[in-house]
Amino acid sequence: MQTSLLVSVSEYRLAELITDAVVSAMRDTAAPQLPPSDRDHGRTYLTRKELLDELRIAPSTLAGWQRLGYITPRRIGRRVYFTRQDVEQILTSDHGIRRTK
Repeated sequence: MQTSLLVSVSEYRLAELITDAVVSAMRDTAAPQLPPSDRDHGRTYLTRKELLDELRIAPSTLAGWQRLGYITPRRIGRRVYFTRQDVEQILTSDHGIRRTK
């Protein structure tokens, strides 16, 4: 059985309590999100720049691969990451993409 409790609170105090609760909730959701660790469930993450540098490709090439569905970016906050597993998969697939040395 649930018990109800009535408490007398002024309008000002009620507004203050609601504001505090909203600010607290917003602070929790707006907290800066940390980038994924180097190892998260056994998968290594690369930033867009790291991926472009490692594969020596142009940003337009990466955009084309994303548009064709060859590679899927992972978004964490405003940042974009790619898994090394996805990169290796695209390099070993039959999409005609070869690793340059």
